[in-house]
Order: sequence, then structure tokens, then C-alpha cells
Amino acid sequence: MKKKIENIAYKCTFPYILIYLFYVCINDILFFINLLNPINKLIYPMFAIAGAILIIIDFFGQRRMLKAKGSLFLVLFVIFTGISSLINARYGFVENVKTIVWTAILFFVIYSFTQMQSKTDSIKQLKIISNTITPIYFGGVIVSFMQFVFQINYNVLSLDSGKSMRQGFTEGRLFGVFYDPNYSGITCLCMIALSVFFILNSKNILLKIYHWVNIVFQILYVVLCASRTAQLAALIALIICIPYPLYRFLRNKQKIRFVSFIIALSVAVGCCVVVVYGTQLIREGASYLPSLIGVTQKNPTGTEKPGNNHQVIMTRPDTGTESEISNHRIEIWLGGLEIWKSTPFFGTSPRNNLIYAKEVMPDSFIAKSGYSMHNGYLNVLVSTGFFGAISFIGFVVMYLCCVIKRFLTATKSTDFSKPAVLLSILICCSLGAMSLQMLIFMNSIREVFFWTILGYMLSLMPGDTTDEKQPVLYRLSESLISHLKKERNI
Repeated sequence: MKKKIENIAYKCTFPYILIYLFYVCINDILFFINLLNPINKLIYPMFAIAGAILIIIDFFGQRRMLKAKGSLFLVLFVIFTGISSLINARYGFVENVKTIVWTAILFFVIYSFTQMQSKTDSIKQLKIISNTITPIYFGGVIVSFMQFVFQINYNVLSLDSGKSMRQGFTEGRLFGVFYDPNYSGITCLCMIALSVFFILNSKNILLKIYHWVNIVFQILYVVLCASRTAQLAALIALIICIPYPLYRFLRNKQKIRFVSFIIALSVAVGCCVVVVYGTQLIREGASYLPSLIGVTQKNPTGTEKPGNNHQVIMTRPDTGTESEISNHRIEIWLGGLEIWKSTPFFGTSPRNNLIYAKEVMPDSFIAKSGYSMHNGYLNVLVSTGFFGAISFIGFVVMYLCCVIKRFLTATKSTDFSKPAVLLSILICCSLGAMSLQMLIFMNSIREVFFWTILGYMLSLMPGDTTDEKQPVLYRLSESLISHLKKERNI
């Protein structure tokens, strides 16, 4: 009976991840945020309960969650987050409990499951994911592009945050139908990589055509949304992910090592040049598109703008020479460090940053402005303190060591294209977290997708894994269970 329950839970895990990805993806579009807001209070607890059940069944069964790379650090991170929540319970406790549950699901359901898949299953599942969630963003960027073409802009009250959100094309950038163009810009890069992955691993011509079209429109949105974070992430991802796989491919074709290196590096630099100047050309060309179909620019009042209407103004007013270049992020980060200094060991807890700042440091920039940390890594430090940050860094270091080792032990004929595409997703999300609140303590498509890909990355990594030891926690649990069995027999 126990084995049967474990098998059912295991078979339900991928559908759970897929449905979860789908639901958080549609909740990145403001229309669906408002439409689903009345039932989200029911749906999200259902996801949480289902995820908790999967964790419990696994913990008392195969303990795959303890076999995942870096599981010790992830468990410690959750423990320190819990301690921080208890210490700061007077500022708020229930929201922190919810956050801990979602974090545990990301770590011990999504990451642990995807990491344990075979290469064949990983490719199959990633193709299913790409055909499930890219159409959502594809539809979103199509509608957003039409808003740009017809110069549509308006404000909508978000029922989730209570804030008035900009939609369409305004202030020199395309907000579109999404909640925030900076976050959606990063997500579009992930959708591009997903489509590339599908194209490389499928023979279905019709679906390949769809994914090529999807790539084009996702690129258009990234350019028109004018997110500097997304564009910088794209450049760095190209610089890192193109040279090595291309170098190995050329070496397998019996090319001279130096020649292979020069060609690979040149292609990477060329791609970056194309991205930089291509972005400028696309923005310049797109600025004339509305006038070609007779659309005129209008003021917020609805009256026609005077002057030359042949070219749309594509300059962001918040990035001009007189504006604060970081959009107050430097002030926010410095304010975050001040908060951390006041509670360095266990932090403020994930959901109490602002409440803590207003009570303890009422004159600080964060307390007065009400801003979030705008940095996923700083948010970890401020929320969980030194101990939480160290456990998180420990996981990152262990993960990177595992990836590097797999690369170094790979055979010369190994195909690096699949892990390189997934690596580009991880790089884009990781860089996005440097100026956006991402990766940890959030419950959006980016967090769920990041931890999904983090697991699949290891399952698709080349290299020898035969001499890799099981994680410490799993070995300890095995020893404990063996000891208990012996005691029972005695």
C-alpha cells in the first residue's frame, strides 16, 4: 500500500508542476490577475496543500528531496527562515508561514523532482512545458505589440496589489498587458530559450514554425519594453552560453584548438554586437510603424499631440540625463543594508521587511518610500540574516561545483547544446535578481520556472556521475533508518 501511494505521488508530481507553471504564468498578465483574484485565495492554498502532501509522502518514502544536490543547505535555509519568522512574529507570522511553504515546494518538490529525471524524460517534459506556457506569453506579447502599433495606453487598478498599473505603450516603453515590463522582459528571455530548446529537440515542423514566430515576437517585446535589466541579461547569457558549446562542436569536427577558440569567441562577440545594434535598429524602425497605418500619438487626455507624429517617442523619461540612473535602487540597497545591520543574524523575516523598517527605522528611505528590496540576493540577506544568507550561498557554491565538475568530466563528443540553453535561462533569471525581487520568497512564473530549470539542468548535464556521493542528509537518513530497523529486530 505504501509503495502504491509513493508511485501515485511520483506520477502526479510532473502534472502538478505543469499546472502550477501554467497558473502562475497566466497570473503574470494583469487581466487574468484581476479576473482570477476572487478565486486565487482558494486556488493557491490548494496548490500549497497538494505540494505539502507530496513532500510528506516523499519524506516518509524514497526521500528524493534529500537526494537533491545541495539539499543540506536548502533544509538549513528553510530552518533559518522559520527561526527568523518566529523571532519576528510580532510583526506578522501567517504570511511568513505561507512563504516558507512555497519555498519548501520550490526546493523539495520542483527542484528535487526535475533533478532526478533521466535525460530522455527531461527532454520530453521540457518540450511539454514549452508547448504549455509559451503560448500564454506569446498571446500576451501579440496583444502588447498591437497596443504599441495602435498607440494604446491606459491604467488599470490591480485587485492584487491595489495599485494603479500602466498598460499598453506609455512613457517611451511597452508595458503591454503584463504586470511589470521589467519582470516580463526577463520572462520573455526565458520563453525565447524554451522555444530554442524545443526547436533543437523536435521534428514537428508545425510546432517548430510556431516557436520561431514566438521567438520573433518575444524579442520584439524585450526591445520595446526597454528593460535595461533584460537586455543586459541577454547579452551576458550570450557571452557565456555560446562560446564553449560552439568550441566543443568545432573541436569534434577536427578543427585546430586555437582556430576553434577564435571562431567561438568571434561568434559570441558578433551575436552581442547584433543584439546591441539590432535593438537600436528595431526600436528606430518600430517608431515609424504606427504612422504607417495612420495612427497618431495622443496625450493622456485624449487630444492629439502637436508636432511631428511620424515617429513615436521611444525615450524613457526615467532614464534621461537628469534622472537618477538606478531609479533609486542604490538608495534602496543602502537602506536594505542599514536594516540588515540592525538585525544581522536572523534578519527581519521574508514578509516583514517594510513593517520592521517603519517601526525600527522610520526615517529610512525604505520606510518612507515603501519600496521592496529590488534585489533578490539582498532580500535573502535582509530577510534571513547572516545564517540564511550563508546557507543560500552554500547551496549556490555546491551547485556550481557540481556543474563545473560535470563539464570537466564530459567526453569530447558530448553535445552541450541542451545544457547551454538551460544555462542561459538560469543566467537571465540570476542576473534579473540583481535589480529585481526574484528567485526566493516570491510566487511567480519566474521563481517556479527557475527552480524547475535548475533541476533539469543537472539531469541534462554531461559528465561522469558514478563517483558522486549521495548528499549528506540522505546518507544520514539511511544510517538512522538502518539503525532503527536493527533496534526493532532486537
